[in-house]
Amino acid sequence: MKYILVILLTLLTLNSYSQDSSVCMPYPIAKQISQDLITGDSAQEMLGVLIEELDLTNQKLVLKDSLISVYRSKEFNLLEQVRNEKMAKEAYIIMYDGLERENERVNKQYKKQKFVNRIYKVGFWGGLIAGITGYIILTK
Repeated sequence: MKYILVILLTLLTLNSYSQDSSVCMPYPIAKQISQDLITGDSAQEMLGVLIEELDLTNQKLVLKDSLISVYRSKEFNLLEQVRNEKMAKEAYIIMYDGLERENERVNKQYKKQKFVNRIYKVGFWGGLIAGITGYIILTK
């Protein structure tokens, strides 16, 4: 307790001195310095705002780039579908032409066979009638 009193008395009796920090300068210069400080502070604030705006613009740009790439891939897929449909159409046309030629060939064979069958029928009936007539004539 004795030491506390000694420290307290010592602190109360000490005088503190501070250094005088005032600077004397002409008023126009001080005014210009204060204006420059205000301008600098506002420029720093504007710089912060512009950096944020630039970041937002970059984010928008990235989003737009991703949208563009999505639509390009969709366009590529659609073009592939169109190309595949054209190839399928060409294959169907080739198949149709081949079937048409095959149909014509089969129709020609059918007509030939029909003609041959008529000849055989006429020949059969003619032969049958000739045979019956010959038999009747020979048996009489």
